[in-house]
Amino acid sequence: MSEFFIIALILLGVGLAFKPLFGMIGGWWNAKKCPQCGKRGHLTVTDKQMAGSWDTTKTVIKTDVSYMTDRYGNRDPNRRIETDREVQVAATATAQRVHYRCEQCGHTFERDVVTIK
Repeated sequence: MSEFFIIALILLGVGLAFKPLFGMIGGWWNAKKCPQCGKRGHLTVTDKQMAGSWDTTKTVIKTDVSYMTDRYGNRDPNRRIETDREVQVAATATAQRVHYRCEQCGHTFERDVVTIK
């Protein structure tokens, strides 16, 4: 095999491994773009309105720590056992309607943003 082919396979593997990260960055990148003219970095927030809030649940990961003991029942700090478990906790979701204006073309539009706390 040629060196070019091997390098291409390595780059393909790295690209597939980091695809979720690229997807998150791409979503953030596209959210900063005007839908009419396509320019980035020219959006300003003109107004924010509370659209609503509701109670919900979210999943968090709790870590339980325990220690193994020696034959005399003494806790050995070098033999630590961590166990992760998923727990449902109460949360509040809020929805805001955010109004944007593009400084480049003057286009105004709105997006709904939901945050869970």
